[in-house]
Amino acid sequence: MKYSIAIFWHYFALYGYSIQFIYKWYRIVSMHLKMITEDFKNKNIVLVGLGLQGGAVSVAKFLSRFTSRFVITDLKKEAELRPSVEALSHIQNIHYELGAH
Repeated sequence: MKYSIAIFWHYFALYGYSIQFIYKWYRIVSMHLKMITEDFKNKNIVLVGLGLQGGAVSVAKFLSRFTSRFVITDLKKEAELRPSVEALSHIQNIHYELGAH
């Protein structure tokens, strides 16, 4: 996954960041995405606790791209977690184990 440094230039320039900072930030983001891709390839990932606040939904959307099987478990039943489950319904490789860990 590649990002163009030009995309971020305007945002960071607005807040007074230097070109050196932007370049270092761009290199770090690219490096971490490459490490995540290599580390999680062909591995199962389990996310414990889906919740309703949206944080775990964002984590699930991000990490599900890097693996073929992604399991989400939560103590709450599916009916209680309906908004979070619906937010992830378009992602095919997510499997749910709800109501118990």
